[in-house]
Amino acid sequence: MEAASGQRPRTSRGLLHYYFGAKERLLAEVVRRDCELRMRVIDVVFSMADGVAMRMLTERGRDFEPSVRAGVRAVRALID
Repeated sequence: MEAASGQRPRTSRGLLHYYFGAKERLLAEVVRRDCELRMRVIDVVFSMADGVAMRMLTERGRDFEPSVRAGVRAVRALID
């Protein structure tokens, strides 16, 4: 098995088995961690959107199109 860099991983199979027991548990942990990280990013994006929405209500003369477009690009990057 090779890592993304083309080098072999330095973790032994025994160590992986000790911590995860089976391949399915390792895969489940990888998926769980990936989902956790994505949820953190989504929380940040929604927090930013709330802030922009509040500013749109209070700063009526300002052009928020660049902020909205940046938010849309960030969300699309998450789901693509």
